[in-house]
Amino acid sequence: KGFVSYYLHNKLKYYSAESPKKFVYYLEDKLFAAKNILPELMLLAQSDANRPKIHFFEGIEGVKTVFQETLESKGEILGYTDLKLLQEIFPAFLEYYFDQIVEKNIKTRLLSPNSEESLKFRDKYYKTEKAKELVEILFINPKEFVFKNQLLIYENKLAMISLTQEELIGVLIESETIADLTTPQFYRLYYKG
Repeated sequence: KGFVSYYLHNKLKYYSAESPKKFVYYLEDKLFAAKNILPELMLLAQSDANRPKIHFFEGIEGVKTVFQETLESKGEILGYTDLKLLQEIFPAFLEYYFDQIVEKNIKTRLLSPNSEESLKFRDKYYKTEKAKELVEILFINPKEFVFKNQLLIYENKLAMISLTQEELIGVLIESETIADLTTPQFYRLYYKG
């Protein structure tokens, strides 16, 4: 790169640093080249803007990341889940998560199979009367609907979380089309009750 030069004397190589200005010239050249290709890179980035973005997460920490992402919602969160399984897998984390949901004033509607544990969910995680107004849960027949995962729909996103210890994964899809496809199905089931 021209930062160091050398000469031979008695079969030995002697190295000498060149002027520090060469380093600056080298970086200026790289910056010039980067600025020249920037318009093309911007076009490539814009062409990806209309494609769905898919993020995959593994393990307990990865799944928590998907939950954390939902806390950025500016609107209502709709969800299919098994509240019993959810509490078994993430007992400590749920305290934090639902405290954040309440603090951020995020309205949530959930569908869950009916169980003794799921019936206690609202009182356990939404502790005040004001907090309880933020959540609606429709309990459904556990024999008819078995959920081993959780789907959360919000804004233009669909979050899918596995609720089994053997396969702890989370997938987050950012796509208006997919979110729009899933939302009517949720409402149909929710209001059909």
